[in-house]
Amino acid sequence: MTAMDEDPVKEFLIESYENLDNIDARLVALESAQDADSVAAIFRSMHTIKGTSGFFGFALVERVGHVAENLLGRIRDGELNLTSERASALLASTDALRAL
Repeated sequence: MTAMDEDPVKEFLIESYENLDNIDARLVALESAQDADSVAAIFRSMHTIKGTSGFFGFALVERVGHVAENLLGRIRDGELNLTSERASALLASTDALRAL
């Protein structure tokens, strides 16, 4: 298969679903034991989804990702704690991103 045969949107979708699965698994694990490295990894995954969706012009996906990324950034930077309510909101954002 040549580079021209590859579908960039398909690759984006595959990568995004993998990132969303990773985010979900790490968020569930964080509810029992918070870990700065996991929060940073979740942030990077959401940042990738947001940035790539913007590149493809998927504005709604980008906006949802941006809101989740902002919350994750505040948690990562120590401005907010990851509460069960915030974890639930982030899990809801991954559900919304999958639906979009």
